[in-house]
Amino acid sequence: MGDTSVIEQLGIDPKILDSKKEQTTKKVEYVRSYVEKWLWVWVTNPNTKSITFIDAMANAGIYKDGDLCTAAEVAKLFGRFAKEHPGITFRLYINEIDQARLEACVKICGSFIPDECANVAIVYANMDVNAFLHEAATTNKVPYGPGNAVLLFVDPYDMGTVHYGPLREFISTRYCELLFNYFSSDLNRNGDEERVQRIVKCFDGLDIPTNADAGDAIADALRVGSMKYVFSYPFRIMSNRELYQIIFVSPHPAGLAKLKDALWDVFHGAAYHRNSRPAQAVQASLFDTGLLDSVTAASYATDAQEMLLETFSGKSEVSYGAIATYLLERTMMRDGQFIDNVLRPLVKDGRIRKDGKVGKTNFKRDTFTFPGIDSSTL
Repeated sequence: MGDTSVIEQLGIDPKILDSKKEQTTKKVEYVRSYVEKWLWVWVTNPNTKSITFIDAMANAGIYKDGDLCTAAEVAKLFGRFAKEHPGITFRLYINEIDQARLEACVKICGSFIPDECANVAIVYANMDVNAFLHEAATTNKVPYGPGNAVLLFVDPYDMGTVHYGPLREFISTRYCELLFNYFSSDLNRNGDEERVQRIVKCFDGLDIPTNADAGDAIADALRVGSMKYVFSYPFRIMSNRELYQIIFVSPHPAGLAKLKDALWDVFHGAAYHRNSRPAQAVQASLFDTGLLDSVTAASYATDAQEMLLETFSGKSEVSYGAIATYLLERTMMRDGQFIDNVLRPLVKDGRIRKDGKVGKTNFKRDTFTFPGIDSSTL
């Protein structure tokens, strides 16, 4: 539970604020965790000139219970990092179509920026999300290119709001990373033809099925321009029905590595988040999370090994980077788990060969040889 007193202090009308459910709390926590790791990467890069977070559908900045929305959590991070890195410009772009919510969000976000941080700018717009994305893709209001980090967050209320044309236009023309909330449940509600047609209209001519395979098709459709690496994380309600997926798209595998770190920090390697009753949530907190992470990583290892053996069958001098990128996209495992749980056991069992270009304990700088799929020995 957050601080509700700030709602009155800033003169925000409680009637415009949303209530939230457990998945919303975990979604905000997940995005915040990733943004913090993303910031650390960029502030430690000596070539970084500016860092921009764009919330294309920002809501009011705060929920009825006083917990913060994503844009406000990012504003808190910006306020902290900007003080420590005065030579970098931090830009928070907020778009919200509801004027009252936009004004509330700007107030909330501004309250977290220290007066001495002249290197933080909050820029806002009151636009339809699709018009906003098109304008952002075709103007130079945000600096892009070398030394300018950009993360776009698009979190609609439902699937029939964001058109894929403007979204793809933005990410194909702007070097950035994307977090996009795909409401898979909206396509799986039988009998609502009007809803389905509204959603299909948002596809903007893309060949995306209106069934359970839509998530993969949408993720593939977001591989445009320099955007090569994709990972989706599902959120489910108590009945175990999937509600939505947060799709992450990045031009660099390092983004995937940091995303996985955020997933493990927040969800401890669970393949999806499922809403739980309060008693279940308390029970889970009693476990040692380090032990839980180790057990979960081991549970993914066998499938990861078999996937590698099949995918790289017959190939030699496969770099650790190629292996790590493959596993980051296709498994829940994080980079720090690949050597001990996947590669070392395969080498020990003779199922692959470590080529020996570096020392025996150095896996990351070596290459690996995989047998043919039908071979029993190298």
